[in-house]
Amino acid sequence: MQPLEASLAQSIQHYECFLAFLHKMDEEMGTANPVALQNFSISLQEYQEEAVRLDQEISAQLNEKAFKNEATLIFIQKREGMLREILLLNKRITAKATGVKSLIAHELGKLRSGLSALSGYRQPQHNQGRITNCTS
Repeated sequence: MQPLEASLAQSIQHYECFLAFLHKMDEEMGTANPVALQNFSISLQEYQEEAVRLDQEISAQLNEKAFKNEATLIFIQKREGMLREILLLNKRITAKATGVKSLIAHELGKLRSGLSALSGYRQPQHNQGRITNCTS
């Protein structure tokens, strides 16, 4: 296991990458195609799993003595600020995703009602088939 300061530095670096990813996701949320959205979901899961691993490693190393070390305290405060920014960005992305989901549900509902309306305009079909002879 690496020293606490090294773990905190690695965690901060990971959260910086995570924030950059979330900003990109926020920008592209309304215009992304289904494949891109699936890739966002996979990447988000990977970032979250790595964050959990790093957080568990840091939690195991934290003790009362760690908070008396000035360098450790600076790392912890920087990390805390990044986590708050991630939380706010995550809330904004969640709200945007909910809006996109509602819009898609509304559009699907309109399409379904349009298909139902079109089904009333079909020509009646006879029980007997018609044979058409074409001569060239």
